[in-house]
Amino acid sequence: MKKNLFLAVCLCSGCFCMAQTNAILDDYSIDTNVKDASQMVSKYHQQITILNRNGEHFADMVFGLRKGAKLSSFSGVIQDNSGKVIRKIKMSDLDKTEYTTNFADDGLTYSFDCTSPTIPFTVTYDYEIKEGNGFVALPEFRPQYSPNLEIKKSSYHLTIPKELQCRYKLENIDCDVVKSETNDNKETFSIQWNDIKAINSEQFMPAKEKFIPCVYFSTQSFEYFDHPGTLTTWKDFGEWHYLLSKERKQLPDELRQKLHEMTDTCTHEYSKLKLVYNYLAQTTRYVSIQLGIGGFQPMSAAEVYRTGYGDCKALANYMHSMLNEIGIESYYTIISMNRKELPRDFVAFNFFNHAIIKVIVDKKTMWIDCTAPELPLGFIHENIAGHDAVVIAQGNSHIERLPMYSETDNLQESNVKITLDEKGGANVLFCQRSYANQFENRFTLSEESEKNKARYINASLNIPKAENLKVSITEDKDTNSEGCIEIKAEENTIKYCQTSAQRMFLPVTPLHQHYSNIANNIRTMDIYIQSGYNDIDTVTYILPSDYRIESMAKPIEYECCFGKLSSNITVQNNVITIIQNLTIKNGVFPKDKFAELKDFYQKIVTMYTGKIIVIKAHGVS
Repeated sequence: MKKNLFLAVCLCSGCFCMAQTNAILDDYSIDTNVKDASQMVSKYHQQITILNRNGEHFADMVFGLRKGAKLSSFSGVIQDNSGKVIRKIKMSDLDKTEYTTNFADDGLTYSFDCTSPTIPFTVTYDYEIKEGNGFVALPEFRPQYSPNLEIKKSSYHLTIPKELQCRYKLENIDCDVVKSETNDNKETFSIQWNDIKAINSEQFMPAKEKFIPCVYFSTQSFEYFDHPGTLTTWKDFGEWHYLLSKERKQLPDELRQKLHEMTDTCTHEYSKLKLVYNYLAQTTRYVSIQLGIGGFQPMSAAEVYRTGYGDCKALANYMHSMLNEIGIESYYTIISMNRKELPRDFVAFNFFNHAIIKVIVDKKTMWIDCTAPELPLGFIHENIAGHDAVVIAQGNSHIERLPMYSETDNLQESNVKITLDEKGGANVLFCQRSYANQFENRFTLSEESEKNKARYINASLNIPKAENLKVSITEDKDTNSEGCIEIKAEENTIKYCQTSAQRMFLPVTPLHQHYSNIANNIRTMDIYIQSGYNDIDTVTYILPSDYRIESMAKPIEYECCFGKLSSNITVQNNVITIIQNLTIKNGVFPKDKFAELKDFYQKIVTMYTGKIIVIKAHGVS
């Protein structure tokens, strides 16, 4: 569960493209014929026109096939704006891989990276997928799957036996689903959705399930690889998963003995849990190998012990089995790393791609992602924080929502001491401690090359030219589940600030230079801030003895529904001390608060881009 390290220097910039149409879906159709509970054929047609370079990614094709499914035909063609054929695409042109990180994928992923020498251009894809060992999900209707995509014509047609009791759910879409019956005891569901304008890209957009239009379809009963089930309630859904893994929890006697030797002398459940978690981290690794029926059934715990690897399901089931052996209550749990909320009134397999475990230890609930043992025990990373999950419990499977770290948990404390010389050069001492989500964005830094460490330090301090960099990184994953990473650095720079003959122009802070004003004035959606945080910075300037303050930024203090900020500067002899504090709150805010958000960000920019001008004392007349 690695993250991009350098995301840490641009937290919450919230930038998106301005509203525009980058591509037009000229014609899109899905025609699915379900023959019975085990056989289904789906035909897909997509013609899309790319209007500019920002829309090129819409031309790419990616789709996955579960075990038992087959790509029976594929063709494509790329045409320029006049209709001239640039290239024909064959099935052999598709890239094919067995690798996937998804919980519910078992089979192949096909992709095609589409490029054209000219813009605009049009690409058309036609393909057919057959499934012959049962299925748990029907194709969903999601033509407008991203902002900046306009829909000219789209349709969906499903034919299915009545006995499978097909259901559907509309999300963020206003369209008619026309249902009819055929003479051979089947039902048809049809949708036409045409002439739809592009969704605007906006800063701080909500989660996709809040605005992307989609119609989900699901059967009430199903049979998959000879495992029947029902989808009437989430309890039914969980019972099917429980039965899949019920016989795959047996541990070898050798491991059972080892677990008891490790934990029987512990007096607290948490100590036992920690020992087993560390054992998992030291003896297994994550490998995406979805064995079992269609990627839903985990490898047996005994097989994980023997091989030392497994996918998310296998490792979660393994950890769950080990905890049960030593008497710690735990539950296999499935979740999505993409979708935050589950509909309570519609049960479907479409919403999941990951497995974790819920643990009750010392009467407290913890959530553990067994694919990320490099994180502190019980750390709730951003891909699952605040997400709904289905806890699998015999006869009582149910939805629970994982907690999120608060803005005060997501703390970053930075201390910068800058000793200036008369030419504007400086010796810089840097110490930064980051917790919770801010820890998550930086914890891989210790594994980076010295070059990348230097890039991070210099980007954080906004120092383009530095010399003699010394870096020390310490991680604390044991004190609490939020974790802490401490980064210390010392470096010299011959050009820290702008200078003139008599003056130096000092930034109030070298930190947080990534913030910018919010430019656009149009808001159509509510404001969504996924993760709040708190940055507390202390910057100390030690001036050459013959310099004094000529002018400096004024103190700032402000609070609104989105957060609060403060900046204060004190001067004593030749020492300037700046203390700044910014808190951003997470949450969903009404769109009519957008002007207030713009004002708040303008004040943030003002606080972080202020200047201090110092002048040589003998240069004053």
